[in-house]
Amino acid sequence: MRGNVNKSVARVVLAAAVAATLGTATACEDSKDEKPAGKGSQKPAVTEAHKPLDKAGLEQATLAEADVKAKGYAIKEMSKAELAEGGSAKADKAACQPAVALLGTKFSPEPTDSVFRTLGKGDFKTKQSFSGMLRVSAYAPGGAEATIAGLKKAVEECEGGFTATDGTGEKQKFTAVTAQSAEKLGDEALAFDMSGDGLKFSVKAVRSGAHVTVLMGLNMLDPMKSQVPQELVAAQVAKLEKAIAKNEG
Repeated sequence: MRGNVNKSVARVVLAAAVAATLGTATACEDSKDEKPAGKGSQKPAVTEAHKPLDKAGLEQATLAEADVKAKGYAIKEMSKAELAEGGSAKADKAACQPAVALLGTKFSPEPTDSVFRTLGKGDFKTKQSFSGMLRVSAYAPGGAEATIAGLKKAVEECEGGFTATDGTGEKQKFTAVTAQSAEKLGDEALAFDMSGDGLKFSVKAVRSGAHVTVLMGLNMLDPMKSQVPQELVAAQVAKLEKAIAKNEG
């Protein structure tokens, strides 16, 4: 990978998770039960009537290693400062900005609070590998819906790709943005891939009321076959929605 945008992305999605992926989780295989099923969710899991979780609530609602260790995943805490190192990227097309913003910490609308994690699981022999990043965010009224709407627009209007530029002026070319089928979770869900420079980032996002869960990842050993395991998405959404319901009282 070339350029500072690539270096920043690599550090976030690869280097920060490498120990988890190829150390703690060595010899584990990815889940094979992922089955695409439609776009979005038909069930009103939670609504904007639920007040957004604060930072402490988000921390408790975010997956911990103990939640998924039995399935071979490793999860490590990651600070916003670590993720923001190197500056946030900007897209050359306004409609594509919500997608490229996932590579940093500057979002529009801005969440009231966010929690970040790195995740990993992998096996050298089978080349079944997952290194990823998890973000769970809370928003002021309307912010979560606007976030998902922006991502949907980016997927629709940026199919042919876009160029991202980081804070130092270095550029990264994404040649394609491809919509994928999304499991029926939360109030809204979408999945898509961003490809370029010999690798593919896989992204899954779910809105649960005033909250958005985003998982992004790649296969370190076979970058063009990257996926985000659906079992991770489902586990995170379930834990978050349980916390939201408890917060509502």
